[in-house]
Formats: sequence, structure tokens, C-alpha cells
Amino acid sequence: MKNFLFTLFGVLFCAVLLKAQNNSMEFKNIPNEELTMTRYAADPNAKAVVLYDKGKSSFVLTDVSFNVMFERSTRIKILTDAGVDYAEIEIPFYHEGNNYEEVYGIEAYSYNIENGSVNATPLNLSNVYVEKIDNNWSVKKFAIPNVKKGTVIEYRYKLLSPYHFNLQDWNFQWQIPVVYSEYMVKMIPFYQYSWILQGANNFTTQNSYVDNGLSRQFGSVNFQDMVHLYVMKNVPAFYDEEFITSINDYIIKIDFQLSKIITLSGATIDVVTTWKQLIKDLSNDENFGKYTKHAENLAPKLFDVEGFENKSQNEKFNFVMNFMKRNYNWTGILRGQASVSAKQFTEIKSGSSAELNLFAVGLLNAIGIEAYPVLISTRKHGKIKFDYPYYNQFNNVLILAKVDGDSIITDATNTLAQNDRVPDFCLNDKGLIIN
Repeated sequence: MKNFLFTLFGVLFCAVLLKAQNNSMEFKNIPNEELTMTRYAADPNAKAVVLYDKGKSSFVLTDVSFNVMFERSTRIKILTDAGVDYAEIEIPFYHEGNNYEEVYGIEAYSYNIENGSVNATPLNLSNVYVEKIDNNWSVKKFAIPNVKKGTVIEYRYKLLSPYHFNLQDWNFQWQIPVVYSEYMVKMIPFYQYSWILQGANNFTTQNSYVDNGLSRQFGSVNFQDMVHLYVMKNVPAFYDEEFITSINDYIIKIDFQLSKIITLSGATIDVVTTWKQLIKDLSNDENFGKYTKHAENLAPKLFDVEGFENKSQNEKFNFVMNFMKRNYNWTGILRGQASVSAKQFTEIKSGSSAELNLFAVGLLNAIGIEAYPVLISTRKHGKIKFDYPYYNQFNNVLILAKVDGDSIITDATNTLAQNDRVPDFCLNDKGLIIN
């Protein structure tokens, strides 16, 4: 009987403790110990600490398909004046043409103890603004008000996406310590994803189970969500070290990539295959391989192609690179594929790194220089993971030209650089030659 009472007490104690932990991560329910906290014992020098960071991705049924819903809720304790920077929030979102991801449901508060009581200051949504990054990415920005040393901040939002390839990745590690990080993904049987865990061998908790809620129907298929839960606790801060090109190469995170689509009829469409298949697909892509062919066909309209028959390879190479730099301007946008046709590019006379460098490849080939596009990932974008043929690992295009037996990597965007040089931000390990 005594053993039973001890067991029962232990179960009740654990239940109460678990309930207290769950309550402490409820939005707008701030425990007093977090408000009065002055330092984080596990990292006394931390300028701030993430108390919890919780994300969830799920699939929302539309009339004809599914959208991806991402929800996030985060709480941070500001420990020093330098930690106030963490009250400036950025939410990137993707768009192609008129199809935009939608960021909504933004809520944010700062909590301070003032005159012995808790003062909660809400974010005024009129202070949320959008900044364009490039043709496909924009970012919603806001600064949580009334933040200072000792403040607890909290924010949450939703992001609705029509793009199935853009299942949100998740960073468990920040440049400040993280007490609790949780990512839940509710999968459906029509899309399969592969994932990579970087920077760690395992999770604190990893669990998969069938959602016990009501079943759903799409077409003639009844299904229930498959829930995958990933949790990490007490994650140390990532501190920048000298010579690191991008923290994205080193922080603990999980990356997702759409690998298969299963139709209602049961047919399977492979999305991720091999590097060889990716090269083949890009070579036949209208905005990549075929773009260079169109540029090659336009060359005779731009200069006397036949006049280069007796020129040296070095002269031919330098002519094309100088021609590109004199006649076409870089917009400052990095892209992995062209967004306008080759003909439009000659009329606009400006474009992204993809338009300039793919067009230069075509001109080089037109006058007898063997040249190929090279897909790369810039330093800030992170290094390529060779085991996974993911196109979205790349964000820029360079040029490989064969000149007098040498292979030269070059770039047409920088008018002041030598023709056998590329910008420093492009020096990031390896690239993929589309040959």
C-alpha cells in the first residue's frame, strides 16, 4: 500500500509539473520567474534567451488542392541592452507573379514590471511594413514596442502558402541560447518530404503518430494526418567564429524538401531524383539551358560573329565579358534562373545575375568559346549538401569558360572586376556545372 501511495504521488507530481510547463508556454501567460529573471544560469553572458519557440506546419484543404499553413509562437527574455535587437522581427514570404504567401494573425507584446505590476504593451499593427528583397522574396518587419533590459517579449503569426515545395524549415539553434524549441509537422498522404538534421545527431524528443482527430477527405480518399514532433531543449547559443561564411552551414536545424507527389489515382511523381536528372532538367528549362541557346541565336544581331574567326580564344573571351559589362547593368538581384526572356533582356538592358551570366554563356558559345552555367550558393546562403540534389540549395549563377586549355570561372555582374575573377561573396566551396 505504501509503495502504491508513493507511485500515485509521483504520477500526480509529474502531471502537475507537466501542466505547469505547458502553461508556461501559453501565449500571454508569463510566469513571474521569467519576468524577474536577470541572468540565464546556463550562459551568464547571454544578452537574451529564447524561453520557447514553437512552430507547426499543416495542410489546409482548398477547393482543388492544399495550402501549407505555418504557425509560430515565440517568447524571448531580454537580459542586456544589446539584447533589445531581438525585438526587431522579420518574417520572409515568397511570391511568384500574383501568387503570394500570406502573413497574417500577427500579435506581439512586451512585458515589463512597472510599479510592482506587469505592464503589457501590444504591437500596433500599423507599424508593420513590407520590404521587397528581390523578385520572389519580401519580408514583413516590425519592432515590438517598450523593450529594454529585463523585458519579456512574445510574438506569434501565421503564414499561408500555396507552394508545397516551401514547407517551412526549422532552426532549433539561435545566436542566443534556447530553452525549448518545438516543431510539429502534420503530413498528408499526397506529399512526401525528405529531411536533413544538421548540427546534431538526434533530438531531445522525436515522436510520430496518427492524428486522433476527425478524418478528412480529398476526392475519394479518406485520411488522417500523420503528426511528426521534433523537440530540442537547452540548446546553446551559436557564437560566430572567424572565417565562418554562413551560420546556416553550422546551426542546428531541420530542412525539408518535397520528394514525391501522390495523385488521387495513386500515381507517383518524383520531385527529387539525382544530380544527373537535375542537370538534364535545367538544360531543357526555358529559363536556364534554353535561355543560353536563345542568347546564342541573338548574338549575330548584337555584333559581327564571323569577324572573330581569326581571333584568339583569349580575345574572344575578353570581348564578350567586356561587351556584357558595357551594355548591360546588374540590378543587384541574385537568382538561379532567368525571369525574363533573352530577347526581353536585350531590350531592358538590365537584369539579375542569372540573366547576365546565362546570356554571356550564350554569347561565348556563339563565337567559339566553350562555356557552361555554374550554379552556386553564395556565402550567406550556405554551402551545398552534396548528398541531396535540391535545386533550392542554389541562389546564383556564374560562368565556366574554357580558354586556351584553362577553365575560368567568371561573372558578368561586376563592371570593375577583372574578367577572370568573381565577387568575394561567391567564394563558397563548390558549384554545379550544368553541362
